[in-house]
Amino acid sequence: MTHQLLRQVRILDPRNQTDRVADVSISDGIIQEISPSISQWSEHTQVLDCAGFILGPGLVDLYSTVGEPGFEARETLRSIAEAAWQAGSLDWRYYLAPIPLLIGLSKWIG
Repeated sequence: MTHQLLRQVRILDPRNQTDRVADVSISDGIIQEISPSISQWSEHTQVLDCAGFILGPGLVDLYSTVGEPGFEARETLRSIAEAAWQAGSLDWRYYLAPIPLLIGLSKWIG
């Protein structure tokens, strides 16, 4: 079981109209408690000073451009696909793509 305590993180949640600074207790990836100040935690808890950081829902970039054709020195289709793959996110167009394209993309990136 993993436990983290995010101390004094700024919480942004547009759906619930939340914008505040608080402590957040997380166990096994699930938020357990949000409080202005959590003062007790187990000795196995990883305590992180998150002042200046933001905790919020996943953000989606619905628009991106690639340097090809003509600006390959900036980036290529391969470099941008590798960056998205490493970040664990892909553009919405990849989700709508046929499965063979996704399989090909995964083999291409490795």
